[in-house]
Amino acid sequence: MLIKVNLFFSPVESIYAYADETEGESSYLRRKGDYLIYRNFEENKIKELQEMFGKIYLIEDNLNPYKWRVMNELKEVQGHLCMKTITEDTVKK
Repeated sequence: MLIKVNLFFSPVESIYAYADETEGESSYLRRKGDYLIYRNFEENKIKELQEMFGKIYLIEDNLNPYKWRVMNELKEVQGHLCMKTITEDTVKK
């Protein structure tokens, strides 16, 4: 199943949410729950709106920035020169 989402961002904040229904899709065939992620990088905050099991939850927390390591590996992706970076999820390992 393909689910379309939108990402809107600026240097200080971002919003990630389901896209509007596109032409040809039937919303009654599958129900998309409420889902939204808002990040404010200046205030170091995240707000997440999620629907689970028929209830809507608002989750608020501090952003925990990853510690990135820049590697010596370069690759061109759609005309852009990219450098590989890696991080470790300290919670999930």
